[in-house]
Amino acid sequence: MSTGTTYTLGTSAPTGWSAQQIIYYQLSCNMDGGFQFAFLEDSGIWDSGDIDTFIDDLLANTLPELTPLGYTENPPNLRITVPCYIVIELDSSVNWRYQPAAPGIKLASNLSSKYFGLIQVDNNGNETTGQAPASDKTSRILYFGVANAADDGSLDPYNLYVEFDMGFGDTVPMTIDPDIKNDGTPP
Repeated sequence: MSTGTTYTLGTSAPTGWSAQQIIYYQLSCNMDGGFQFAFLEDSGIWDSGDIDTFIDDLLANTLPELTPLGYTENPPNLRITVPCYIVIELDSSVNWRYQPAAPGIKLASNLSSKYFGLIQVDNNGNETTGQAPASDKTSRILYFGVANAADDGSLDPYNLYVEFDMGFGDTVPMTIDPDIKNDGTPP
């Protein structure tokens, strides 16, 4: 995605919307030879739209059985096939988090009716609407709703806004810019 204008996600779901599944992505970073991002094997699909139960289970490290994604990509593109929630958790073995007091994700186009309801969750399970909590909290989980799966081969560029803790109070902000592949077809 270009570094030009970015857009926040919409604030509310379309009337009558309900999620058919939750797509969970656990994102990791390897810094050998430069930054490389990929989804971990724990990523997968839960055929339920119960986001509250899913987030509670994620925080308790008791996730339900997930259907494997069946793909890994670099950059880590998101694939949408049905109305759903997308959950992106940053790998806790890497010393990083979503940038504090800012949205963890933004879009290259104004698609607020398609992607909506950004919630970020801190390590204590507190949820913040539309952005990560203040700098004294760590947020490695975000989720949002997707209104529908397009049938037009859509690629919707997005940015993730993270920061790495380098120690001694030094942080390095970074923007990750893959795509949301929202074309209604499985990988």
